[in-house]
Amino acid sequence: DGIHIRGGKRIVIRNCNILTGDDAIAGGWWENFAITHCNLNSTCFAVRVIFPATNFEFGHSVCNGPGKFPQRNLLKQQGLNSVMMSAIILQPGAWLDVSGKLSKIYIHDLEIDNIYNVICADLKRSTWAEDIVIERIKATRIYKSPFQIQSFYGGWYEDVTIRDVDIQYVGRTDDGVRKIKIRPVST
Repeated sequence: DGIHIRGGKRIVIRNCNILTGDDAIAGGWWENFAITHCNLNSTCFAVRVIFPATNFEFGHSVCNGPGKFPQRNLLKQQGLNSVMMSAIILQPGAWLDVSGKLSKIYIHDLEIDNIYNVICADLKRSTWAEDIVIERIKATRIYKSPFQIQSFYGGWYEDVTIRDVDIQYVGRTDDGVRKIKIRPVST
């Protein structure tokens, strides 16, 4: 990772240009944590929250793909060495079976271009999210799953606000999708 912080209070990452073959900024167990005015490029995620966080802000930043540096592990083995997966992924409990919440999350004023998806929130068992605001997002050339807020294993969301989000979805471009033949449904 470009910057990885596990456990921190009152942390600000500002005016940084981070290009990496892994996550640009990752970690969790954060309280009063802000990422602002940054230019992020990654072959994984621009920002990856893998543990609970409270009072987290990500704003006034640019996230552009594809990754300038190759991914060093699984993605490289799969031939996806320059893919930028998401501008931000919120997934407390991604690496360890933890309980806790994402609370007071503010994601705003982002310019995003040429990546798989804009935002992914993925709750696991014993995790929950509340008071999330996502606003003023401009995303172009998004080509997989544009915007995901999901829970497959029992986590839940409360008080989520999404407003002023503009996503230009261009669709998947991999060979498997190009070879699909579509035929009309008979009536």
